[in-house]
Amino acid sequence: MPRHSSRRSSYQDDDYSDRRVRLRAKVFFDLQHLLPALGLVLLIAGIVQALFCYVPVDFANPLWEYKLFGCLIRCAWLPLIGLALILIPFSKVCSFRHLKLRGAVTWVALAAGIAAVLLVPYGIIVTLRAQEALTASIQSTLPTDFPAQLARALSAPRTGDPQEDLRLIRIALWGSTVQSCILSLLAATGFLLLFFKTGVYRYLLHQDAIGKGEHVGITRAAISEEDDPED
Repeated sequence: MPRHSSRRSSYQDDDYSDRRVRLRAKVFFDLQHLLPALGLVLLIAGIVQALFCYVPVDFANPLWEYKLFGCLIRCAWLPLIGLALILIPFSKVCSFRHLKLRGAVTWVALAAGIAAVLLVPYGIIVTLRAQEALTASIQSTLPTDFPAQLARALSAPRTGDPQEDLRLIRIALWGSTVQSCILSLLAATGFLLLFFKTGVYRYLLHQDAIGKGEHVGITRAAISEEDDPED
């Protein structure tokens, strides 16, 4: 009798442990598919937000171009987070469809990284144009409300002295440009790291697996599944 009781208790413990393993595997499986889907939503939302920065289009206005530069920098973080959720691997085993999707999105990361790098010289150019327009407005060759508009856009302090206000506006103009350029370089670093880490590294490690038709993705840690014991 004690022997049967001990055997029954051992079976119950094994069943409880097996249920915990299956529950953990199910949660991991759901996260493995949920996070890339969330990343795709963030990527699309970031692209749409960047497109709205161009509305309304007014390339002849230096102030609009300067605002466009800042808006594009602010829109870079949603696609960066989205690409990270899609490209950072969470499992070694994935479907061939997911593998091809990650391969295609990798090139989006490369294009976004190059675009973020190109935003730096673009920001310097539009800042120079805004400074020239500011100087020209003092000489009444542009509408006189341009300095006030630029000061409101930069949240620059006003002292009442025109010369001092002009100096503060220039300081705020270039200070905001330097800050935006640093953020742009940080975003570009993130995009390019995602490309080289999950694109080139994946290609080098899994070229043989893809050639053999195996449904293998890349991961930082392998996941092994043990067969259920027959006994």
